[in-house]
Amino acid sequence: TNEMVNDHEIMQRAYAHANEVVEQANVQAQAIVDAAVNDATEFADKLEQLGYSVVRSIDDGHNQEGTYKHVLEKQQIFLDKILEDKVDVALVYFAGHGLMINKEDCLILSDTDSCKDGIVKARGNSINLNELCKDMNANGDQMNLLIMDACRVKAENDRGWAGNDGFGSYTKLPFQSFFAFSTSPETSASDGSIHSPYTQLLLDKVMEKDLPIESLFKSIRYELRK
Repeated sequence: TNEMVNDHEIMQRAYAHANEVVEQANVQAQAIVDAAVNDATEFADKLEQLGYSVVRSIDDGHNQEGTYKHVLEKQQIFLDKILEDKVDVALVYFAGHGLMINKEDCLILSDTDSCKDGIVKARGNSINLNELCKDMNANGDQMNLLIMDACRVKAENDRGWAGNDGFGSYTKLPFQSFFAFSTSPETSASDGSIHSPYTQLLLDKVMEKDLPIESLFKSIRYELRK
């Protein structure tokens, strides 16, 4: 005999399946956030073990005053330390998502507005990478090292269309600055489970003694291409 299924039962099954898909997507999204938080936290720990002064800004989506405000406050502390301590090297490490928004490289935060709500609004509460570089140069004559473990795809995603080029395509290399991207332009960076593959290699190799900075990143690139 053929079992008859009414419309109500079909809708219930469809609704249950839709909830399952959403739940899976939320779990995957949270896993990506957790990996980025793990990356930033452990890399900061490694730097402190090496004797560096570290300013931490962890975006786990739970900052009550808002992530953008929190990051700006930490960024100003970082810039003040460059000026006051007259450092030889200033290092910025970012794990997360980068977008090209109207030909500006932006670091995306958990409370950055969608580009669908307006490019100006989205740029207004993301971190402008070029502006950060300018501020670092204005505060001292140190060497700047910026490590970006972020996707660089052309930017149509859940946050909307932000430009025809991938993150990092328009970054102006400041004087005495070294950029290290985890992936090539217009490609995605792997997130991993606990750490991204890029940051895991960075964590493994950063403790090696007498390893020149260029050799460090060439070695990481070689390992990733295996």
